Amino acid sequence: MRTKIQVQVLAALALWLFAQSAEARECGFVKGEERWGIKTSVVAGALDRDPTQITLESLMDAANPPLTKQQKTAIEKRLWAGHVTLAKADGGSLISREGDMISVEGFLYRARCQKDGDFHLEIGTENKKGAPCLIVEAPDPGQVDNSALKSRVSSVRQTLNMLPAGIFTGAANSKPVHVIISGQLFLDAPHEEADPSGGRGTKHCATNIWEIHPVTDIQILQ
Repeated sequence: MRTKIQVQVLAALALWLFAQSAEARECGFVKGEERWGIKTSVVAGALDRDPTQITLESLMDAANPPLTKQQKTAIEKRLWAGHVTLAKADGGSLISREGDMISVEGFLYRARCQKDGDFHLEIGTENKKGAPCLIVEAPDPGQVDNSALKSRVSSVRQTLNMLPAGIFTGAANSKPVHVIISGQLFLDAPHEEADPSGGRGTKHCATNIWEIHPVTDIQILQ
């Protein structure tokens, strides 16, 4: 039989865990970043088309395009004109460009809130934490002007809110979550540097600077 002190301790612990969980999910806009207009929008008509299913492995294996400082400045407010070859989930290859709508299946390791109000989601092909990752981002709906896109990203954030708190806190005992993620192919060009990850992800787990941003749909698989 529990003593009064034990009950009080357990209640306090439960309240603390709830607070940690709620706090982890709070992620509001503080300051915008480079290529902000592209990060919070999609190409006209993109939401009317089904995303192309590609293999997460091929996106994680994609090389970073060599861009000069001038080239990075030139695409601050427009899409990069280059392309990347990705593998389609049902076989064959896809010549894909920034702004294309794609979908991948993998495992979500962690969600981290950034000052721009985005959740940086670390996903990968292995069902274990500490594996190489791809960064995909779920923006603050308040930063999205297009009503259809705002509805999509709001739904994504609501789904994220239902995930275990450990995904947000990085708890060592948290388990990866099997997911399908859809959204816009995006090149995080401002973060290109000698390190292929661009210095992104837990322990720089990102394999390149390609992203899915903004995420327009997330499905939790059993």
